[in-house]
Amino acid sequence: MQFPQSSSQFLQRTHSTNIEDLALSTIGANRRYTQLEASALGFNMTVCQLDGLILIREQLGAGMQIEAAPPENFIPFATMIHVPQAAKFCGHAIPKNTLLQATGGQWDLCFKDKIDYVGSILDKSVLAELTESLMGHEISPDWLINRALHVKPALLLHFGNTLCRLLSTEELNPFLQKNAYMRHFISREIMELVVKILTSTLTYEQKIAPQSRRDRGVNRVLDYLQSYAQHLPNLSELCQVAQLSERSLEYGFRERLGLTPNRYMQAIRLNAARKELCRATHHTKVTDVALAWGFSELGRFSKGYKQLFNELPSHTIQRVCER
Repeated sequence: MQFPQSSSQFLQRTHSTNIEDLALSTIGANRRYTQLEASALGFNMTVCQLDGLILIREQLGAGMQIEAAPPENFIPFATMIHVPQAAKFCGHAIPKNTLLQATGGQWDLCFKDKIDYVGSILDKSVLAELTESLMGHEISPDWLINRALHVKPALLLHFGNTLCRLLSTEELNPFLQKNAYMRHFISREIMELVVKILTSTLTYEQKIAPQSRRDRGVNRVLDYLQSYAQHLPNLSELCQVAQLSERSLEYGFRERLGLTPNRYMQAIRLNAARKELCRATHHTKVTDVALAWGFSELGRFSKGYKQLFNELPSHTIQRVCER
């Protein structure tokens, strides 16, 4: 089985300072990026499509929340090249020597500064067939949940180095285009490595803590704010959505995102305004965009916007319209 791919391009590189450009990539279409920390954003994404396998390396230069809802047939695994400050995967801190297993549907990754990770996305049916043929057993249910999985350091280092080496080779695209045998060979090698890593973890007893009431409440508010942040719900309304007290909700947000609910809501609104400004025409007005996202004071909006994105809203419009 193969993932959809172009006959002329197996390797895609994206470099930009506009987060909207990520939506044009193979991976970014199923993700939502919210910038949380003040910084001039710069990112690099490299995606390589093989037989039943996608390789990815993503480098982001600003504190972010990444939310993803991968298709059901996608089974993603990743390792950090650079572990960012206060990084959390699905609300839990990321310890050393872990494989991020984003195989349980919707997931989120939150971090304070730059991030650099590399990963592989397997087709579920291909992984099942390979596990059966190599190991003689079905996919373990523990492989199909979101968690940071403890892995032997040598195996994890081999996995990360192998993927980095492949994705950094400029000649990879024409080589893969011409050589179907090597595409299959590389895919098989990486998938066998993933199966080896996963099988090695079956000897460990890793307890998965059930999601707490506070976590469930925070998740409800996160979903709610994606649709209603521009209506400026107050803390009392958010507590009703979360079914938590103000103290518990605020503690949950600080634990999960390092921000208060109000600070996070402001970040959502500023990111949404930036998204509109990055699609601006010569007729777009900063005032209209600010008002649409609940910023009634233009001066305060411009100040908060510049602090987060390192440029004024008017400069964003100017830059976009000059392209």
